[in-house]
Amino acid sequence: MADKTTKKRRPWYITLAWIAAPVALLVGLPLIILDLVGRAALQREIDVVRAAGDPLTFEELEAARPVLADDENSALILEALNDRLKALGDALGKDALLPLLGNGKLPAPGDPYPQEMLTAIRTAVNESTNLLEELAPISELSQGRLPVVYTTWFSTPLLRSTRMAVKIVALDAIDQSSRGELEIALDRTALILSIAGSSADEPSLISVLVTIASEALAVQSIERVLTAGAVKEQSLALLGQRIQNALDTRSIAHAFRAERVSGVAMIRHVAAGGNMAVFGGTGPSVFAEVFKYVRGWRYLEEAKAMSLMTPLCEPGLACQELIARANQYQRNVQALSSRHYLLKIVLPALSAVTFQYAMRTAMLRSALVALAVERYRLRHGDWPAELALLVPEFLDELPVDPFDGQPLRYLRNDRGVTIYSFGQDVEDDQGDVCVETGSKGRPQDVGFRLLNPELRGFRIADEEEAESR
Repeated sequence: MADKTTKKRRPWYITLAWIAAPVALLVGLPLIILDLVGRAALQREIDVVRAAGDPLTFEELEAARPVLADDENSALILEALNDRLKALGDALGKDALLPLLGNGKLPAPGDPYPQEMLTAIRTAVNESTNLLEELAPISELSQGRLPVVYTTWFSTPLLRSTRMAVKIVALDAIDQSSRGELEIALDRTALILSIAGSSADEPSLISVLVTIASEALAVQSIERVLTAGAVKEQSLALLGQRIQNALDTRSIAHAFRAERVSGVAMIRHVAAGGNMAVFGGTGPSVFAEVFKYVRGWRYLEEAKAMSLMTPLCEPGLACQELIARANQYQRNVQALSSRHYLLKIVLPALSAVTFQYAMRTAMLRSALVALAVERYRLRHGDWPAELALLVPEFLDELPVDPFDGQPLRYLRNDRGVTIYSFGQDVEDDQGDVCVETGSKGRPQDVGFRLLNPELRGFRIADEEEAESR
């Protein structure tokens, strides 16, 4: 007979439960804590963004963009010409003599144009007469807006056509200058500024770069026109107003806010099972699998992405402060540990684009002051002794150098005057703003050069050689 004192064997599932309970506690409790900590961190960052009135979603980002009537929307004109502008770029892109659209290199402002280059420019302009006429109405419009398709990044449908448009208009400005039609040529530079505004509203860094490049081409074109001769003071005043409008209305902050929204969307894309290769990720698939199911980790990544980007999204930052914050952001991204592998993939590099934005600001401010200096000369018969004399007759106030916060510099010599910023090195390189033809160097300062009236004129190399003989 079995011993009654023998203990009854415990069912296997009870034993398993006793073993699994502490294991589940050891695994589950940290996940729960991680989830709570991640939620709290993310909510703090959301509260900061909300307090600033910034968008957090693609829908809010779209709603924050200005609404334009069709007859005020320059982007619609570019959209209608998109295919023809692309075809123009394809047809002229390999022309060895044609500058801007082709492979030719423009001479420095004031240097002579080779006759064969001028012929190539005139041929391209003549072939684009209808396009130029259809682009002309954009000059009366200050901005554009096209619907943006939001996934985890943004479509940029007009960037190539924008680049093609500003280049053909710039070539037309050169052609008009060569014919002595300087007022028409100056009008073309105003058109370039307006075309640049057509893509300024698209919420992406690449759009910002295209706008910056277009505005830089406008400034270079203005300098070339004024190197060829003098124009009416009223025309200079109107162009100055356009430059001031570009400075007042086109900010990089909206692009940074859009990149912040996109960065969080990319993290959620991976968490939902999206392919990391879309963003250039090459890490092990196990990373994505773990990331999908550990919600607290995902919340912490979203919070970290927002905290890194938010300091750059503040509107109205001076360029000095913006550059400092962008450099700090870059250092913070580079210092992220390996557990932030996804952030290192999805967060954009911002130091370079911020520097380009500061360069653009320096160019536009220098051009604005240069137009006022030229107006002063036309009205008073000589260059101003100092820039302070421009206020308040020609400028409400003197713009500052975006790189050091001091007033823009002014240099007079026997050839004319130069208005300039110190540029990236924040050192005075004595108005070195122009690389001479054939030089492999780069300007050290950023600015605008005005020649004395007796040194101006549209110069053609072959004609000068013939005269010298």
